[in-house]
Amino acid sequence: MESAEENLRAALQEQKNKFLALHPVFASKGFTLNEPIGYGSYSVVKRGYDSTRKRAVAVKIVSKRSQATSTLLTKFIPREKDIIREVRHSNIIRFYDFIETTSRIYIVMEYAENGSLLNLLKKQKWLPEGKAHAYFGQLAGAVEYLHKCGIAHRDIKPENIVLDASDTIKLIDFGFACRLSKVEDEEELPLSNTFCGSYMYASPELLQCKPYAPQPCDIWASGVVLYMMLFGRSPFSSGKNAPDQLKMISVGVYFPANIKVSDEVKNLMKQIFVSAEKRIDATSMFRCNWLQIEHEKIAKVLNPQSEC
Repeated sequence: MESAEENLRAALQEQKNKFLALHPVFASKGFTLNEPIGYGSYSVVKRGYDSTRKRAVAVKIVSKRSQATSTLLTKFIPREKDIIREVRHSNIIRFYDFIETTSRIYIVMEYAENGSLLNLLKKQKWLPEGKAHAYFGQLAGAVEYLHKCGIAHRDIKPENIVLDASDTIKLIDFGFACRLSKVEDEEELPLSNTFCGSYMYASPELLQCKPYAPQPCDIWASGVVLYMMLFGRSPFSSGKNAPDQLKMISVGVYFPANIKVSDEVKNLMKQIFVSAEKRIDATSMFRCNWLQIEHEKIAKVLNPQSEC
């Protein structure tokens, strides 16, 4: 009679064989897939292992046979593929491989062990200002880098920000990202007509359903993320439709009295939650007084110097 251990080993091997048969392309390239770690509107993200690099990876899987629209497969997926192959920044998820079969598309990328910022906020409600400063400084650096490269992310939100083992943030999901390039003899960047993201993170110009400049929308969404880190809620309660959300935004940003934050971070958000033409750009956001002052405080603690 076979032992329980032998039966278990045989069952596991059978399961592995079935898995490899379902994913021969991964077997041939040294990839394996494990449990799901995230879901999108038209995709699932699974944890995997790359035997070539000898490390865990995240694999975004898009089914060509799902309810995905032709626009997703012909426009957004190729655009995401093009952009993630190019970007290189310590706070942007690193791309490893792109595999396409007759039925699926696999995007293999760096694995962030500590999950999403959204899950962290669900557990802790809000973060101390020092921790929010550390995370937002990294996010602002990533956004500035993208904008200097002529790229707008267009879907910045806590679920698209993940944390690696060293507590470093990584911006992920470039499915709605777009390139911005000036047309010859024109000074202004072209406007976009695509509505991206959700109401909670959408800027007023985006909610008006008119052509908009994508980069200021990234700044607004980054500000919403910052507010959520500090206060554990959205600065503008999500309405059921665009008119409702616009009405809430028109009232202006409110800072809860029960959570104390610095005047510098309040001033930063007041420069973000304004009309697009008055909103600060990515470089100004990254170099804002709040981030610089906090950096100086940390530097003094780490490197104390005697005064003359």
